[in-house]
Amino acid sequence: MTTDAEEKCECEMRSKLWDQTRALEMLAQHFALLTDVVRMDAEKELLERLDRGRARNVEAKARRATI
Repeated sequence: MTTDAEEKCECEMRSKLWDQTRALEMLAQHFALLTDVVRMDAEKELLERLDRGRARNVEAKARRATI
């Protein structure tokens, strides 16, 4: 036997356990539907500065090795 109060207590609650947008984004990336393209354009001056810095780094390591 159930009472009317017991029958009326039944309720439904829905909750979201994941972010649907993020899940779709991850799925698209997995199947290579979305690709992250990084374009790097380096100017001649920047490349020269990097080369000079690398050369200084090599010189500094050589000086430390002789000390």
